[in-house]
Amino acid sequence: MSKNTNSRYSLVEVKKNKEGFGGFAIKSIKRGEAVITSKPVRELKTRTSHSAQVDWNKHILTDKPARYINHSCDPTVGVRSNKYGAYDFIALKDLPIGTEVTACYSTVEYEITGFSKCSCGSPKCLKKVTGWKDFPDLRKRFFIKKGFVAPYLLTKK
Repeated sequence: MSKNTNSRYSLVEVKKNKEGFGGFAIKSIKRGEAVITSKPVRELKTRTSHSAQVDWNKHILTDKPARYINHSCDPTVGVRSNKYGAYDFIALKDLPIGTEVTACYSTVEYEITGFSKCSCGSPKCLKKVTGWKDFPDLRKRFFIKKGFVAPYLLTKK
C-alpha cells in the first residue's frame, strides 16, 4: 500500500491487516537488525491511539511506518530510544518476508488507555494491554535485560 522510500524504512511496508493497518517485512530481516528508525512528527499534549510515550509527561506522534506498528504480547521487534527523540525498532528474531512487525506497547507506555483487551492472537497473549505499570515481573526482567524498554520507565515517577 504505502512503501516508504527512505532507505532506513526500506525493510517495512504499511498495508491493511485485521487491525486496520500494520507494518510488514518486505525483505528478510536478521535478529538484531534495525528494522525502523522513527522520528517524531510532533509532540502531543495527551496520549492518543497512535502516540508513543517517550517520557513521563511527553507523548509524540511518530512518522510512518512506526506509527503503524501493532501490539503483540510476543513481539517481533523491541524498542530502543534513538537520537531523534523517538524509538528504533530492533528485530528480536529472524523475520521472513511478509512477517508483521509488532512491538509490546507496554515497553514504552506507562499506562494504556483506549483499549485494554489484547487481540494479538499469540499463544503467549496476556489477554490485556494496560501498560508498564501492570507489566508482569518476568517480562519486565526480559525486556530490561535485553535493553528493549523506554529508559524513562526505569526511573522513578
